Order: sequence, then structure tokens, then C-alpha cells
Amino acid sequence: MHPATDNPVDPDRPIAIPAQLLRADLRYVPVEPASPTGSGAGRLPPGAQASAPGGDGGASAYAEMELRGAVDTAVREGRAVDVSALVAGWGQMVGGRERTETIIADETARAKEERTERERQAAADYAHRRFHAADAAIARKERGEPASRENQPRVRIQANDRQLPEITAEAVAALRAWNDPPSMFIRAGALVRIDADEHGHPVIRPVLDHGVRWALGEAADFTDAVAAGRETILRPTNPPMPVARNILSSAHLCSWFPPLLGIIESPAICLDGRLVTEPGYDRETGLYHSPGPGLVLPPIPDDPTPDQVAGAAALVSDTVADSPFVVEKDGIKASRANAIAALMTPIVRPMIAGRVPLMLFDKPQMGTGASLLAEVIVTIATGSSAAMTQAPTIREEWGKLLLSELSAGRVGIVFDNVTGTLSAPELSTAITQRVYNGRVLGRTQTLKVENQPCWIATGINLALGGDLPRRCVWIRMDPKDARPWLRDRSTFRHPDLLAWAGSERGRIIAAVLTIARAWIRDGRRVPEGTPRLAVFEDWCEILGGMLSVMKVDGFLKNLDQQYEEAELEAPQWGAFLERWHERFGEKPLTVAELIAELEKNASTPYVDQTMRGCAPDEVLEAIAIRGGGNQKLGQLLRYRKETRYPSGFMLARAGTRDHAARWAALRAASARRPGQATVEQYAGGGMSLESGGLDESGSPPWPS
Repeated sequence: MHPATDNPVDPDRPIAIPAQLLRADLRYVPVEPASPTGSGAGRLPPGAQASAPGGDGGASAYAEMELRGAVDTAVREGRAVDVSALVAGWGQMVGGRERTETIIADETARAKEERTERERQAAADYAHRRFHAADAAIARKERGEPASRENQPRVRIQANDRQLPEITAEAVAALRAWNDPPSMFIRAGALVRIDADEHGHPVIRPVLDHGVRWALGEAADFTDAVAAGRETILRPTNPPMPVARNILSSAHLCSWFPPLLGIIESPAICLDGRLVTEPGYDRETGLYHSPGPGLVLPPIPDDPTPDQVAGAAALVSDTVADSPFVVEKDGIKASRANAIAALMTPIVRPMIAGRVPLMLFDKPQMGTGASLLAEVIVTIATGSSAAMTQAPTIREEWGKLLLSELSAGRVGIVFDNVTGTLSAPELSTAITQRVYNGRVLGRTQTLKVENQPCWIATGINLALGGDLPRRCVWIRMDPKDARPWLRDRSTFRHPDLLAWAGSERGRIIAAVLTIARAWIRDGRRVPEGTPRLAVFEDWCEILGGMLSVMKVDGFLKNLDQQYEEAELEAPQWGAFLERWHERFGEKPLTVAELIAELEKNASTPYVDQTMRGCAPDEVLEAIAIRGGGNQKLGQLLRYRKETRYPSGFMLARAGTRDHAARWAALRAASARRPGQATVEQYAGGGMSLESGGLDESGSPPWPS
């Protein structure tokens, strides 16, 4: 039996084929049925007639036929043709040594050519059968037909005695067919997969070489071709690690797997009104929907009626009914409106093309319910309690924490019970950037991750520093009780709010989606006067429009009060520059002169009435540095240069003296007087502070 043609390809058992076949070209040419007598045995030269041995005139022809058969058998079995032995055995019967050697040479060449073609076609037929299942699965995917990974037949890939690109191509084809429905994706240019944690909730994890190797083992059966006597047996082996690494290193990696924007754990709505309700990967949005067990979603009307909208608005508002929000000036309920917006944001996040701000749940004392409300918001969005995170107290820890949280693909990131001043450039960057770039812990490698979560922070009398104030939305709560945690819960509408929110999760999500669809059907109208925060314009317009559909007023109407009470640095610098201007007018000072003034004030009995008494905390920390106060304070002044403060003052550079920079406190808006350097003059080019502060007449504007 010929091993290349008579052994059918059975995926359930090894196949025995010559080693040369496995290295043949993989072009597919249908194999013609083999002759029952074999390919070479019994072949006669032209004009010869076979006859039994001893027949009249047939002995020589019969001997030649047997000689050719012996040569063909040796060539087919891969054995060397022993010319001397064949001549000795057949030479006299065939017609002499010379004729015998000629027949042997001709038959050897013919048999080798025939064997090569036969093995090429058999290898192509084997490859065709092996890839048929993978090709069919990819075709089903392109046609949009549902696929079941369990029902897909496994393919077999030979892992040895072949070039790496050839093995990789087959491995990728098998991997793509196996990855349907998708579980491996491209996120920020890297290969990732979605796994479940110990509680069954989805998390995004990077796929390294060992992860690709595991997937290859799931997608295909890898074998090694091993010689066994006259045959070659395919024995099972593990997926080669070089193949896994070659896949990760390929320039075509991003075209082999679908892109992943993030994970959602509740049904969502797109800006065109389309609902994302089916579990799994949504190709239009790039989101992976994992609703979790037990979620029952009521029907969402295509065109909600006013009664349906009113009912949905009442249910959403009822969720925050027991929270003690403060009432801002003029009876505006901005904190309540902002809290409802925070509740709806995770569910409508796919509608928002831009970023979302940090929601600040601020309170005067513990037990107010800020952390509870933050947990309720995350529970409705994900079906599980929020994974509360503590804000780092060391700046170097912020980058590690943010990269870890964003890499996990969490729907919401909650910083609970923040103490002190919340100020971190890394957090400011993460809130406003579409892609966050951070360094992987313990490596020199950087990792880019998509930024899709909703941000929440809770704390007592939160203070904000750096660039965070303009990136936050304030929600102030005050129970007006010395021990709010002892309040009589029987007076609450929902005594166990967290349990109620979990049981009503499906109805609350449906209510939010109904409101969103009503706003879309209404033409996406944005109420006049809706504040639009820079970078967060999409969020402001969409949530402002949805709140108007709910007839909830006050959205973002407490921004001024937020900046006055929660922003720490701007009021300090404004008061400091005002006191500086009172003391020196517009006279410029060097950093050394400023430090001397502040140190002199330290011994004054009424220090609160001096520049030192109004100095920002970071200025006092800078001058306390031994030997480096000048440099640190100079950096602070450069960072604050030309910043306008609510007090009406700004800091301007006033040229140099003896190679030392000079600084002056100026009014941000005032009428021009002779010899006065105003911001308007500086900005309009009437005088050049950098050139020494000469006015249009050539006189210095600075008092001597």
C-alpha cells in the first residue's frame, strides 16, 4: 500500500506519509485515482509484450519488466538503487551489461519524476483538507453567520522540518478561525483577551507569548513528523514558542484580530439610537458586552411616549431620593442634577465620543452616604459592588495605579475617602486623554490603553490642586446631622438602597435607555445655557439634553461655587499676589529678594497680615528647602506666569537684573496710568516686560 495515496486523512488518528511529502509545495491539484497495479511496477518499454517466463521470445521482455519494477520500488521507498547488484542479477537476461545500465538509469529518472509529482499532489490534497475547516469558518464569519467554537473541527499543523513563516501562516489561519466568537482583541496596538475574575466579572489582560501558545493549543493540533522505519509518523507535540513569538512580532498583528474599545456590563445605547443588548463583542462599537447573570431588561420603546418618559424619569430620580444634596444659591439643586448625570453616565458612555469628567462626591463629615451612592452607581452599571481604590499619597504611585486600573478595562474607577488635597498630573492626564500611556512596572516597556471609564471620587471637604478643578463636577452632600450614620432608616424611601438598586437594576437601566432614546427622537436638542466644559463638550451636551427631557434643572450650575470652595491653589495665589501688589506695587523683585521678604515676615508679630501669611503652601515649602529654595521658587513662579486669578491679579516676568529674573504682581484689568504696567499693555505689545519693561516713551514702567 502506497503511504502517500492509499492512507486517507483521518483527523482522529495519525497519518503515515513520506518525509519528502511534508516539505512539498502546498499547491492543491486533485489527485487522480491510483492504478490498482501501482505506478511503476509492470511498466514495459514501447513495443514490448509481456509473457510468462520461458515463453517464446518473451523472456527478455519479461526480465526487463521485472528490472524496471525493482528500480521503481526502490525509488518509491526511498532506497538507493544498487546498480551493480541489478546488473549481476538481470544483465544476462535483459541483453548485456550496457543495456541493463541504460534501463536502470532511464527507469530511475522516470520513477523519481513520477514520485515527486505524486507527492506534490498528495501534499496539496492533505493541505487542502487540513485548511478546509478553517477557511469555511472564516467564510461564515465574513457572511455574518453565527459560529460555535465547540463545534469547530480541529486542524492539524506539522511543527517541525518546516520554515517558520509557513508554520506561522497556518497557525494564524487556525487561530483566526478559533477566535469566533472573539475573545482575543487588539487594544491600543497590543494583543489582549477578556477573562473572568474569581467573581465572574470580565477583565482585560494582555496576551504575551505564553498566552498565544495557549490559544494555539486550543485552536489546532500540533504534530512532529518522526521517521518510523520506511514510513513517517505524525506524533502530537506542543505548540512551538517561536511561532507564538512570531505572531506577536508580526507587522500584521492588528489586522488579524478585532479592535476592542472597552467592556460594558450593562446594555448600552449608541448615538443613533441603536441598542447594544446582545452579550459578546459588538463590532460596530468595538465594545464587549458582558451583562452578568440575572439581568432582566424590560422592553425599550423605539419612540417613547410622554408617559413612558415621565415614568422612566421618576424611577431614575427615585434612586437618589434619599441622598442629602445641598441646595445651592437661589434654590438651585445643582448637586442633585449632577448626581443624576453621574448615575446615567456609565450606561450612555458609548454615546459620548469625548471624555467624561471626574465626579466629586463631597461631604462635611463621615456617614453622609457619598461612598454608598458611588457604589450604587457602579452596581447599577456592572451588577456588582464597586472596587474602591485609595488615592495614592506618593506621586510616583499614581502612574502605576492608573495604568493597572485602565488596563483592566473597568467601567468605573472610584477613589474613596480622599484625604488632603487631590492633585496629580497623571490623574489630570488620564481624565482628559483618549489613550493613556504609562510604563509597565519592572520593565522599560511602555503600554498604551484606551481610556473609557467613568471617574468618581469621594471625600470630606475635598480640595483640588493642579489642573483638576476644571476637570471635575461637584456634588455636595450635607445631612445636617452630628451622627448621620445613626439616622432613622425607616424614614428613607429605600432603607437598603444598595440591595434595592441591585434588584431593580434592569428597570433602572431600561429607564435610562428610554430617556436617552427619547432625547435622540427629540432631535438631540441641547437646552440653551447648558455649560460646556472644555474637553467634555460631548458629555455636557448629551447629559444636559437627557436631564432636560427628565425636566431636571440645575445641571452644572454650581461651577463658580465649586471653584471657590474646592479649588485650593487659585485662591491662595490670588490672595498672595494681591498682598504682593499692596506691599511693592508694580516694582519687580528677584527670587532672592522675594525670599528675603518672606523670611523677614516670619519674625513679625502679625504674620497673617504680611506676604508670608498669604503665601501659598507650595511657596512656603519651596523656601524651606535648604540650598535649593531659590531654584524651586523660581520654577513655581515660571509655572504661574501670566495666569489670571479671580482676585484680579497675575504674575508677570519683568526682565532680568544681573542675570537674575525679576517678577512683578500686576492687575489683570485696570485703566492705564503713566508708569503702570498692566496686563492689557503686556498682551497688546505696548511694552515688553522681557526686554526690561520700557514703555512707549522709552522710560521704565517699574518704580525704582
